[in-house]
Amino acid sequence: MNRTPVTSPASRNKFVLLTSVLVFTISLAIAVPVHAQFTLVKISADSFHNSASQHKTEVEPDTYSWDSTMIAAFQVA
Repeated sequence: MNRTPVTSPASRNKFVLLTSVLVFTISLAIAVPVHAQFTLVKISADSFHNSASQHKTEVEPDTYSWDSTMIAAFQVA
């Protein structure tokens, strides 16, 4: 006796719907490239000048942002 799996029309419809949504989402992501436009702003510079040592370095940077406020911290010299 041959047995074939029986799938309900509802499960086939769900599969077709999910596949269609996935294909649409992928095609939309490919078709609409996102180009970020931003301007770099220099927020700090090492002001120490000593010919015997290497300056113009700012180390251990870290940033935090919340809503539209951004905070940056680092060590200078």
